[in-house]
Amino acid sequence: MSLSHFHPRSRFPKYSSLRWTSLRLSFVATSLIAQAPLLCAAEPSSAPATIAKVWAQEQQRVRSATFTWLDSITLSKETLENLQQGALSRKSVRSGPGHAQDTTLDESHTLIIGGDRWRYESDSHVFDGESGTFIPQRTLIVSSDGMGRTYMAKGTYAHPLGNINRLSKQEIPRDLTSRPLFLIYRSLACGLFDAKSYTISSTHGYVDKAACIILQATQRGPEKWALWVDPARAYSILRYTLSDDGTIVLQADINYRHNGRGTWVPTGWTIVQPDLRGQLKQSITSVVREAVINREVDRKHFELDFPPGTWVRDFTRPTGSGYYNTQFIAREGGEERLITDSERKAAVEKRISYEQLLSSESGQATAEGANPLLLPWIVIGCVMLLLSLTYLFIRRMMRRKTL
Repeated sequence: MSLSHFHPRSRFPKYSSLRWTSLRLSFVATSLIAQAPLLCAAEPSSAPATIAKVWAQEQQRVRSATFTWLDSITLSKETLENLQQGALSRKSVRSGPGHAQDTTLDESHTLIIGGDRWRYESDSHVFDGESGTFIPQRTLIVSSDGMGRTYMAKGTYAHPLGNINRLSKQEIPRDLTSRPLFLIYRSLACGLFDAKSYTISSTHGYVDKAACIILQATQRGPEKWALWVDPARAYSILRYTLSDDGTIVLQADINYRHNGRGTWVPTGWTIVQPDLRGQLKQSITSVVREAVINREVDRKHFELDFPPGTWVRDFTRPTGSGYYNTQFIAREGGEERLITDSERKAAVEKRISYEQLLSSESGQATAEGANPLLLPWIVIGCVMLLLSLTYLFIRRMMRRKTL
């Protein structure tokens, strides 16, 4: 399982259990300031719309943004054991190496936003359940003009893999560490915030001594988001939380600096995820290394040509059987080695390998012979047939002698 694609309940920054307990107590204390006066001049019913207008102006002003940051990810011993047991159970393996302590991983990321286009590069890790270790995984995703391309270097799979699919403006990377930037710079365009789905809480709280308005989601269901915004900093989001039936299962705090040109720029963020018992599962501490606002971005940044040898799945092109999942091996000069339906079936059944597809022309890889796993049974069948024929022949000859 890749750490970059955890469900919101499964990914977090570096906090000790004691510090997380203090953080929880702090959250409760700041959340229960009874009937404090609202810091927004508008009525509670219209305040979310007022804040959304301020955000719209700021997000339109930021035409482009480039951020590079480092993550320090800490996973608890219990989280690692759960990951391993889940992976082993899917493979029907009974046991594997255990984990004596928490594990900390370092990862790096770069996000480039240009208008409604974006490019996301991530050097992360994939958890291997059988070995109980983490495998480095480099991933590149681009979104441009309603189309998305993803490239994963060899790591998760035994070969480089690429995907092509249609992406709406609302679709963003699934990992938690890039969410703060999309929430700050493209929350309206990406559908992360809809003023009609939020209301102003009757209480307010503090984040690092900054008085915040709390925007509370009103959608039905047990899971609810809350945004803590600072009106003194153009309603910058200082904290957001996700709760499940009133219990916080994710909390993110964002730090800022003023760039001297009227803009508050994030310098880092922390994301903590406890379980429903309040025990720390995982934490993420992110530190921004580079932040550039409104620098001209070359359109080529939002293009992605797959390196030769990449196994590509194109979910926008129909196959011969009508399914939208054309697959091919990328070759030099943009050429494609098409993988036929029969070759795909043979590859799933492990009768042909990636190397055979790579070294052959379209439709020819299936001629490489039978599945080695079936060979012993074929031999046994032939021997049994030969023995049966020999037995019938001998029996017939003995009958003739008797006559």
